[in-house]
Amino acid sequence: MGKNKLDQGEYEEALAHFYKALEIRLVKNNSELIESTQLAIDATLKMHNE
Repeated sequence: MGKNKLDQGEYEEALAHFYKALEIRLVKNNSELIESTQLAIDATLKMHNE
């Protein structure tokens, strides 16, 4: 869902979905998914601030 919102330029909504995904992935302790989600958050923040 976050990727979809990002593609539509809806950065705030995308971030909300990415942060929720990160929260779930931290609980499940899946380092690969945690890393990819953090990268998505970082990229979204960068795009949002440009």
